[in-house]
Amino acid sequence: MGKHKSKTTSHRIIRRILPSYGTHGFTFSMCLPLLFIVCFSLSNAFSNTYFVHDKNTVLTVSKELEIYPDVPSSLVVEQLINGQLDDRFKSLGSLNAPLSTHAYHWAKINLSNQLPEADISDDFVMEFSLILTDIEIFTVDEEGNAIRSKAGFFTPFQERSFRPTHKRNLVRVSLPKGALMDVYIKAKSDRYWLPPKFDFKLSHADHFNNQLKNQKQANGIFVGFIIMILIYNLFLFVFNKDRASAYYSFYLTSILLFALYNTGDLFDWFDEGIFANDPRRTYFLKISVYLFHISYLTFLRVFLRLPSLLPVWDKIFKRFILWFVIPAACLEVTAMIFTQFNYNVVDTVTVGSTIAFLILSILFLFPLYRTGDRKGFFIIGGFIFMGLGIFLTIIARVQSIEFSAFFFKVGTILEIIIFSLGLAFRQRETEKHRQHVAFELEKSQILQNQKELEARQLEELDQLKTAFYTNITHEFRTPLTVIMGMVDAIKGHEKEKELIQRNSYNLLQLINQLLDLSKLDAGRAPVRLIQADIIPFLQYLTESFYSLAKEKRINLTLTSEPEQLVMDFDETKIQHIANNLLSNALKFTPEGGEINLIIAQEVNNDQPFLKIKVTDNGVGIPSVKLPHIFNRFYQAHARDKHTNEGTGIGLALTKEMTELLGGTIRAESREGHGSTFIVLLPVSNQADSPVKLTISPQPIHPSADQDDLTEEAPDAAEKPIVLVIEDSRDVATYIKSILSKKHAVLLATNGQDGIDQAVETTPDLIITDVMMPHKNGFEVTRHLKQDQRTSHIPIIMLTAKASDEDRMDGLRSGADAYLKKPFVKAELLVRIDNLMRLKKEIQQRYNQPHSLQPTPKLAPDEPVMPEPSIDDLFIQQLQAIVHARIEDANLSISDLCAATGLSHSQLYRKLKALTNKTPIHFIRAQRLLRAQELLADRKFNISEIAYQVGFNDPNYFSRMFVQEFGHSPSESRR
Repeated sequence: MGKHKSKTTSHRIIRRILPSYGTHGFTFSMCLPLLFIVCFSLSNAFSNTYFVHDKNTVLTVSKELEIYPDVPSSLVVEQLINGQLDDRFKSLGSLNAPLSTHAYHWAKINLSNQLPEADISDDFVMEFSLILTDIEIFTVDEEGNAIRSKAGFFTPFQERSFRPTHKRNLVRVSLPKGALMDVYIKAKSDRYWLPPKFDFKLSHADHFNNQLKNQKQANGIFVGFIIMILIYNLFLFVFNKDRASAYYSFYLTSILLFALYNTGDLFDWFDEGIFANDPRRTYFLKISVYLFHISYLTFLRVFLRLPSLLPVWDKIFKRFILWFVIPAACLEVTAMIFTQFNYNVVDTVTVGSTIAFLILSILFLFPLYRTGDRKGFFIIGGFIFMGLGIFLTIIARVQSIEFSAFFFKVGTILEIIIFSLGLAFRQRETEKHRQHVAFELEKSQILQNQKELEARQLEELDQLKTAFYTNITHEFRTPLTVIMGMVDAIKGHEKEKELIQRNSYNLLQLINQLLDLSKLDAGRAPVRLIQADIIPFLQYLTESFYSLAKEKRINLTLTSEPEQLVMDFDETKIQHIANNLLSNALKFTPEGGEINLIIAQEVNNDQPFLKIKVTDNGVGIPSVKLPHIFNRFYQAHARDKHTNEGTGIGLALTKEMTELLGGTIRAESREGHGSTFIVLLPVSNQADSPVKLTISPQPIHPSADQDDLTEEAPDAAEKPIVLVIEDSRDVATYIKSILSKKHAVLLATNGQDGIDQAVETTPDLIITDVMMPHKNGFEVTRHLKQDQRTSHIPIIMLTAKASDEDRMDGLRSGADAYLKKPFVKAELLVRIDNLMRLKKEIQQRYNQPHSLQPTPKLAPDEPVMPEPSIDDLFIQQLQAIVHARIEDANLSISDLCAATGLSHSQLYRKLKALTNKTPIHFIRAQRLLRAQELLADRKFNISEIAYQVGFNDPNYFSRMFVQEFGHSPSESRR
């Protein structure tokens, strides 16, 4: 393209000079060279024609433009086309002041298509500055009509005549080959404080299209690259749940939005869909630069785990976002609205905030480098490229109003590559960390399993220990039984006997405490509440300590504020609590001391409580030991003069029983000034209806019961046989010493031996222990009671297993009595006498005439009778045998033994025990009972009846009849 002198101006000058040529020809001839020079100069000074010679060049057209500075409002394009106002236009460079904003201005230029390869006409593209917000282009066709084209940054998309891309001010004109064309431009700028600028770029349409195509392809590659990385990171976030990938995706989105805004591709994609009617609002998308700042800093915080790596800088980033970036974005939006998008003002805010962002990032790089964190090196490398691209972009923007995103794109691509490598590195570190965590978790799980296994083993060991001291505690009762029993046999030595009795009782209390602890551990200490007046019960428990307090010269008093308090309580556990507290007070209070038991009632949080307070002025408890006194086996006085006092069980048991009742216990003490124990028990009335306790004071250390029974010495041959089954030789000897005066005592050392002896000897009574080798007492009792040979023998269980459950098991197995060790000698003898008396009642029952008959069949409407016992069936079996052969005089004991499967001695002992008759006497009695029935019938005479019941001699029959019934057969008939 080139510039040439305008022919129009030269012709006008020549026409004005030619009329004077005739008279002044010579002068004209002489001045012709000078005139040519002047005309040439004038043509250069006033030329407004722009000639296009090159198709592949884009040049800025400015000097050839002429401006109409003061445009009247009535001006129309037809006035300009007719040339009426040509003298009003001035060259663009001759203007002394900038053009005003918010006003239309006119400009014109002559264009000439001088392309050698041009066809009839060519299309050219005029690109105006984005300062112009409203543009109208007028060209004249061959007929002299004006052709209008519209453009402008604020012009709606649908009104623009040429829009290959939406963001730029583009107009297309068609220039005929070799002709001159006048082009008129009407434009204005509605941006405040930004005067319009009329220079433009002119390029051939083909060249423009090729450039635009190349730009779009480059933009597409850049945008596609960002979208690809964005989608990849979104997938990483979905599958790995890594927040760094999510924030990096947010960062890429802000870059993508900013790039699409600057290139205009976003508006080209949506064409008339987004901001089509008001393109100026597309400028609001410029705030994506602040989203870029926010997302970048947020990504750094998450990617580097900044709160733990550099906590100070983490706070700085958050404050920079809140106190600078967000206010800057708000300020820029405000500036856009009030300046009609004056980019000089708006860009000042954008560039200022971006420079502040760069400075902050640069300052951050040094402390990040000093941390030595390997992820930080990726941030440093990426920022170097991105920061350099942003810096060069700002420099280019200051030098020209045309924004070039080249440096920004290059820096962004390099940074994205580095950051992506950093994310991959971080992902690998995270995976290693996860594997390490999984390994540690598995290791922790193994350790946890080991701990659980150890806990189970400890629990099993604890159970074994509990079972051990439970069993050994039971075994303590065995020697204690001998000690407490044999002391009664000692004559004289009353003081020694009292000492033995007292210590034996203390040992028994200790054994009971151990057993109570084992029950608590095993969860077999149920609370059995009754509803009664607790005040007299506590008085009864306190009175039992009066004698001991008197012996120690201690003043024991009881004070009760309420005279009556009906509440739910467990007698056994309240007794344990009171006894332990009072025993400890007596134990650690010296002679002449005082002990007070105070009963009161108080209310805490609307809940009434019974308060039991035991105070003493004894030795007290050291403050360092006070928190531990309720621990098991802890002895607060283990190293002082009371070394032998206590075992550390009592207070622990008291605390656990108090808590079992829903209460609390606490202690207050000062060494040398005594102790105070306070028990609070909740008051409730939910048990069964109130009961009246029948209580009588008893001494706290009772002596063993004395045998006050009158002992007779019957003939040894008539002594009842008692079988004692006991694995402890001492206990067996002790029992034998008790019974030997009135009974013949047999001893068995284990359960199986006891069964064998019971079957062999058929004793009159059996006393058995429970815990024995081979067979325990339950098995022995069950076996003997189910055996026809021994089912009639009374059995007494004598054992250290004294719980209610054990007692019920013993009774269910068939025991006739259940005594716990240590037993009272008199009670054992009374139990034996009662069983012997019961035995005689059974003998009388079997000797009644109705016992001859088998159990009758009942009518359907009669009540069901209890099933016959083994002994009933045995007697009925013998009766049936005798009745079946009652006429047989040869019926003997051997026949009965053969029929029942018993030996002679067994049959003898069993019949003797049940009926107090020998087998011969039993057979004879059955014959005589049958004879008595026949005598009442009067069908036969006495001799016939004697033969019918198996007597060969009627006289012998009469003598036996008189002996059995006390009168003769004839008197019986009468």
